[in-house]
Amino acid sequence: MTTLDTGFAPLHGAPFVMRHRFDRLAIPGFVAAIWLAILAGFVPDIAEHARTQGFSYPLIVHLHALAFTGWLVLLSIQVMLVETGNVALHRRLGIAGAGLAGAMVILGPVVAVVTSRAAFGTPRWDPGFLSIQLTDMLAFAGVVGTALLLRREPAAHKRLMLIATLQLTNAGFGRFMGIFLHGLGGTGWWGFYVGGSLEPDLLMVALGVYDLATRGRLHPVYLPAVISLWALQAIAIILYFSPAWTAFATHLLRP
Repeated sequence: MTTLDTGFAPLHGAPFVMRHRFDRLAIPGFVAAIWLAILAGFVPDIAEHARTQGFSYPLIVHLHALAFTGWLVLLSIQVMLVETGNVALHRRLGIAGAGLAGAMVILGPVVAVVTSRAAFGTPRWDPGFLSIQLTDMLAFAGVVGTALLLRREPAAHKRLMLIATLQLTNAGFGRFMGIFLHGLGGTGWWGFYVGGSLEPDLLMVALGVYDLATRGRLHPVYLPAVISLWALQAIAIILYFSPAWTAFATHLLRP
């Protein structure tokens, strides 16, 4: 028997189907893809840094890594709790998740500034990249905030949390897929997009395709969330290639 999410107006005369028998495989599959992107992108970088410099990261970077890893662990646990029917514990942990999301939104920009200033005068100095880092956090805050407001609408809440976290995988994809794909698009904005942002976008599209295949329609929150993220993504890339933004970011980040 299917369960219906009646929290939104019906589309084409029928409410959105909240649960489908394939969700037990598909939703954990999206979470596994998130883990794969993050681990594949960050573990080699961390290992190389440890080999050459030890774990000499600033404390704020360790806190940032702990918060973001905690978010992925919590997301995995929350999905498991829903799939096993333990909704009460899922809701209690959601309070911690809201606090953790707030910490991430603060830590993200702070770490961006700290690491950028540490890279000053080295080949890693790239002040324009601040546009990507700031819009990533703005997008995450907006979608997660909306998901929390819609926490009583399970189908909407689940999709928004997934979309918000999928958007963060650009940091992982950019570290390992960018090496292979960046050259395909050249050195301009298209190459930049292909090297790190295309992959999470494809995962978001896959989520929409999954709903079309299993429900015959998209959830009402899907297109507004995804289009908003893509708009912020486009703004970030345009700023990255803007000399005016680079000059501003250089002034802001110069030690």
